Amino acid sequence: MQCLIINNKILKFLLVGCVNTSSSFLSFILLNELISYRLAFFASYVVGIVTSYFLNGKWTFSAKLSIRSFFLYPLVYIVQLLAGWVGLECSVQYLKLSELVSYIVSLLFSIPIGFISVKWFFGSMVPDVRKI
Repeated sequence: MQCLIINNKILKFLLVGCVNTSSSFLSFILLNELISYRLAFFASYVVGIVTSYFLNGKWTFSAKLSIRSFFLYPLVYIVQLLAGWVGLECSVQYLKLSELVSYIVSLLFSIPIGFISVKWFFGSMVPDVRKI
C-alpha cells in the first residue's frame, strides 16, 4: 500500500511538472516576442513557481498552504533557477542555439533539481506546510 501511495505522488508530481513546464514555456514564447529573452526567462519562471506551488502543494502533497509557505517556496528554486540560467546562457552564447531551443536545453538541467527540492520542501523540512 505504501508503494502505491509513493507511486501516486510521483505520478502526480510528473503531471504537475508537465502542466508547469507547459505554462512556463508558453509564457516564455509569448513574452519573448515583447521583451528580451533574459527577462522572458525570469518572468516565465515566476509563472512556473506559482503554478507549481499551488498544484504540488494541494494536489500532489495535500499540504496545508499558507502565506508563509508561499513566500518560502521560491527559495527551493534558487539552485534550479541558476542551473536553468547557465544552461540557457551557454546554449545561446556558446552553442549558438536559438533562444527557444536553448530554453528546452535549460530544462534538462533544471527539472531534476526541481523534483528534489520540491519533494524536500513539501516532505518534511517546513513544518507548517506538512500534512502528509
